[in-house]
Amino acid sequence: VTSKNPFKVDLTVSEKRYMESFVGPEVKKLDAIIKEVEGDKLRLPVLIKQYIKQNAKFVAYNVDHDFNDAIDALIFMRISDIPRSTIEPILKDVTIEN
Repeated sequence: VTSKNPFKVDLTVSEKRYMESFVGPEVKKLDAIIKEVEGDKLRLPVLIKQYIKQNAKFVAYNVDHDFNDAIDALIFMRISDIPRSTIEPILKDVTIEN
């Protein structure tokens, strides 16, 4: 997968590993680090936090010049990787008819 307008950040290998370590519940730590560095000016967006908590993988990033240079992300998520705590309430509301 390639982006039309890729978002590029030059990170060292150790910086990439560090960023990749924030998965699931660890996303709170990442948000705390951002708050510590940026104060109340910048925070990790809520949707990104929720995707990370659901074990989504961020595949590619794109700069959307038509939307104020916002960064779009293509995510991949296996249903089998979604935490059980997310699935169970949904399953309670679903009935299968024969």
